[in-house]
Amino acid sequence: MDKFEVQKRVFTQDGKNLDLEKFSWDEKAKVFETNISLLKFNFKGIKNIIFIANNRSDFEAGDGCIFDVDCDCLGCTDEYSIELPDIPTDKVLKFNKNSELGYDIIDKNTVEYFKNK
Repeated sequence: MDKFEVQKRVFTQDGKNLDLEKFSWDEKAKVFETNISLLKFNFKGIKNIIFIANNRSDFEAGDGCIFDVDCDCLGCTDEYSIELPDIPTDKVLKFNKNSELGYDIIDKNTVEYFKNK
């Protein structure tokens, strides 16, 4: 998936696609990063994306996705919907359909591992 395809899946409050210059996308590592708030992400069914984003965003994403986000975010997968909890700054959330809560809290340094795979 290239940056143009990613852009079609990220929306601002007014329903427009997020401008290309307002986010970065590492195609090889599948890492999306932005400092823009109040976004809607439609990556439903797409697994193993790393999202680094600001607060009050809504995410639809597949299993194995990792979220390094500020508070007040909502996440859902094909199977469940959750309000993403406040997470300590040294941790991130990872969707896991096999977990009782639907997610795991993992060390932030694990993100670096996944980004470099």
